[in-house]
Amino acid sequence: MKRILLLLAVASLVFSCSKNEGIYIETQEDLILPISNDLSVQKPLKQNNLKKEGLYSGVIVADETNFHGELRINVANDGNFLAVVKTIDGRTLSFNLKDAAGSSSALTFFSKNGSFDLNLSDFNNPVISNVIINGTPGNAKVVKETSSAKVRAVLGTFDDAVFPGTFTGTWDFLVNTSTDYITEVIITTVAGQMNIDVAANFEAADLGCYNAGNLTNPFFFQDLDPAINNYEIYSVGQIWELPNGMTIIYDFGFSKNILDANDFPYTDGVFNPAITGQYLFNPPIIEPGCYRFAANGYYLVADTGGTFIGGGKIILDTSGLVPVSSSSSFTTFIEPITLPDPKLAKTGL
Repeated sequence: MKRILLLLAVASLVFSCSKNEGIYIETQEDLILPISNDLSVQKPLKQNNLKKEGLYSGVIVADETNFHGELRINVANDGNFLAVVKTIDGRTLSFNLKDAAGSSSALTFFSKNGSFDLNLSDFNNPVISNVIINGTPGNAKVVKETSSAKVRAVLGTFDDAVFPGTFTGTWDFLVNTSTDYITEVIITTVAGQMNIDVAANFEAADLGCYNAGNLTNPFFFQDLDPAINNYEIYSVGQIWELPNGMTIIYDFGFSKNILDANDFPYTDGVFNPAITGQYLFNPPIIEPGCYRFAANGYYLVADTGGTFIGGGKIILDTSGLVPVSSSSSFTTFIEPITLPDPKLAKTGL
């Protein structure tokens, strides 16, 4: 089993970044200019920060995860009501407000594709229910944006490569674009169960491939200018206790900068396997470092007794990323790491 310590000089490239998604500052000019119907770029107005009106962003999943996308909702941020889904397969769907008055904290959005209810009784903790898409039930999660922070969803999936026939579904990250930090991790199984982990529960861990700067695990940032070429998402050493008593452990790391510089495919990951390394590899990987793997990330599920009952790969949706030609002289062939069966033993988690 081969493990690879990437060149630190290559890793240091990621710190030349400059963000292309900054803090939004409301000005008098903002208030008189038309506000875009593209909710991914529309500005959340400062006047709506402390009330239910504004913009909400997150994810929606239905039809046994076959319907999966980023959900954005405009609740009278500019006086209008609109919900837009951009699916992982490139479709854009719009949903209108059922009640034209829109005065209640309980709103229903609908289209020919389906409908969902949005409850804003506590607008800082919005609740979406009764999701029906193409006649199938689903789930959705959104958070409120503010004038100082847009929110974006990074979409992904997970498979059952370690324990075939156990768990598959969607694995999504919500990111505060003003801080570059992940705020929620959302997984939804094919069976329709959605679980959400929040920043307050995240673990700190060795950054591995990112050994400089002021980053804190976990994080996400991007600048796709070819001269900078950053699309970096990283969350390692995570122990996620589910409400049913089961536990998920995972490590995840994707660096467009490093992968492009070494002509590695986007199916690979570069990260420190801070927790899965001791269970999925033989010999165990216990020394912190920057390693290359044949997956963007790995996860394992343990039952209430601590025995592993599921696991596989975490796969980022990279369909919107364009590889940048490498200028690196690094041409050594590296054999992808494959997963052995983990031992079914008490993990002590």
